Amino acid sequence: MVRIVMVDDRKSDAMTLQGEIGNWFRFNRQHEEYLCEWYPDGKSFLDSIKDKSLDVVFLDICMPE
Repeated sequence: MVRIVMVDDRKSDAMTLQGEIGNWFRFNRQHEEYLCEWYPDGKSFLDSIKDKSLDVVFLDICMPE
């Protein structure tokens, strides 16, 4: 399973990206499973990944805090 994380303060942008990731997997990796998680800020992301292994992180670079 491919573990993907998006860190973005704008949920609409994260959902758009999640849709594009889903399309990519449907057309390119049809039988591969993936999990896509969204975090609204860097702190919640860092607090949640302490013991997790991730494959891809999409990080918004313009966020408050």
